[in-house]
Amino acid sequence: MYVAIITLLCGYALIFRSIVAGKFLSEEEVNIMLFAPKEKGQGLVEYALILVLVAVVVIAVLTILGPIIGNVFSNINSGLKG
Repeated sequence: MYVAIITLLCGYALIFRSIVAGKFLSEEEVNIMLFAPKEKGQGLVEYALILVLVAVVVIAVLTILGPIIGNVFSNINSGLKG
């Protein structure tokens, strides 16, 4: 799903860039840019999205459990000193 959205956005960006440059595209060229399969780098994008999701989950868990884990280590440290 994300790949399709990224593909469409890249296609629109190419069309906009060509219009700004003064080169108008035919309908066939527009369809090729928007709907041609672009699978190059697709796996890398999916891995990057998974990595971002994992990072967000880890940050959320550490934010929630961080103080609790800190208290456990503080209690251990206090017990070892006393």
